Amino acid sequence: ATGNVPLTPIQRWFFEQSLAEPAHFNQSVALALPQDVEREALEEAIAHLYTHHDALRLRFHLADTGWQQAFSDKVISPTIKWFNLTDLSESEQNDAISKHSETLQASLNLQEGPLVGISGFDCGTTQPSQIILVIHHLVVDGVSWRILLSDLQLTYQQLVSGNTIQLPPKSHTYQKWAEELTQVVDTSEIQADVDYWHEISQLPSVSLPRDILSEEKSAQENPVGNSETAVARLLPELTRSLLQDVPSVYNTEITEVLLTALTQTLSEWTAHPTSLIDLESYGRFSETLDLSRTVGWFTALYPVALSYDVTQPLADNIQAIKRQLRAIPHQGMSYGLLRYMSHQHDDLAQSLDISPAISFNYLGQLDNTEQISGEQGKFKKLASKGHNQAAQNHRPHLLDINSWIADGQLTVEWTFDQTHHTSATIEQLAGQSISNLTALIEHCCEKEDVEYAPDDFGLVQLDQSALESVLSQVSFGSTQSAASTSTEQEVPR
Repeated sequence: ATGNVPLTPIQRWFFEQSLAEPAHFNQSVALALPQDVEREALEEAIAHLYTHHDALRLRFHLADTGWQQAFSDKVISPTIKWFNLTDLSESEQNDAISKHSETLQASLNLQEGPLVGISGFDCGTTQPSQIILVIHHLVVDGVSWRILLSDLQLTYQQLVSGNTIQLPPKSHTYQKWAEELTQVVDTSEIQADVDYWHEISQLPSVSLPRDILSEEKSAQENPVGNSETAVARLLPELTRSLLQDVPSVYNTEITEVLLTALTQTLSEWTAHPTSLIDLESYGRFSETLDLSRTVGWFTALYPVALSYDVTQPLADNIQAIKRQLRAIPHQGMSYGLLRYMSHQHDDLAQSLDISPAISFNYLGQLDNTEQISGEQGKFKKLASKGHNQAAQNHRPHLLDINSWIADGQLTVEWTFDQTHHTSATIEQLAGQSISNLTALIEHCCEKEDVEYAPDDFGLVQLDQSALESVLSQVSFGSTQSAASTSTEQEVPR
């Protein structure tokens, strides 16, 4: 791939933040290496990945019309900078790895490159040697890492086995996808979503309760360096029920269940039924392109307004949250397109400027990515060191809530600013959210019958009464739904 690439909605969102250090906004992975690692083969494997995955060669420059991106004409693959730590104790090695990783994290350059940095640490026999790979977030996301690490393992094994490097065929380029977005943004199908997003933008703002506001800082200041994280976990047996038992009861997806518990917690905290949340999702949506092996930043970020009525039964609220999420048009993709890429950009961008104080992201089940195995189990993921973001960069949300399942257990991280909230407050919120989720799981496990709502059947348009009449004749189980009995038209997902 060569030439210019239109900025995608998430990239435009990034540059809109006007970060103090935009080049220091990374994702990183650390890998433990086997004692018999062949360094030359590892270097060659990394070089091959760099040329194979085009997005790693993107560069960014600030023009009179704003930020632009294009592929670099220079294909100079990154090399591993090795550090010999064999003479140090394990604790000294860890300190040295942290120090060098911090330097690496701050070494990327948007204009000149590199956007990929790699350091290696030879630890001798004290602990496994390791490498840390740092890539700027503008060109990589969570799915991209799975592709890259799988390809790294495969390429390395082919090289040490003396075989020709042969990766699976490339899918469409990030460039092709970005160009497709510029073509679909002004279609009638996408433009029809303007009213939906305008309605979200007109909702009254609800400020989050704050505990602390230091005299030196304003409410708008929210630097990365002031952030802390509270962690809450769901018991393994409840996580298993969340995955296996809960979805069938109300025909829910796991994100819908997690957001039900979260919205309940936020409603109890703010004493307001509606919570405005920036929701992150997969983003790899295209009707014409294959993006299954494309590296790049595809995340869709869009605001959702979720209402939880604490006076109503839990079952009603589960169905209500599910219905609200499934009413979002085009999986939220149209928001970024209209907000950042429409030819009516200036007026539309201003009218759709929605800035929730909370973000939520469910990363999925990460168990299968912990071991980049193959038959020999060459590489194993470690906790990455160094800070992915510069301390002075601004955080756009007061609360960032990230969740995932690993080793059979749901983990939820709440990242907050210590000048606005105490650890005790956020830990209490995190714990309450897990308690609410636990109650929801137990409620579903105790139910003997499945409940359906009109939005569970996307090919027909029925209100709740008609649906119950149909299902009662085909033995679909209990049809009593917590959804409203008023006539509701199906909204395509």
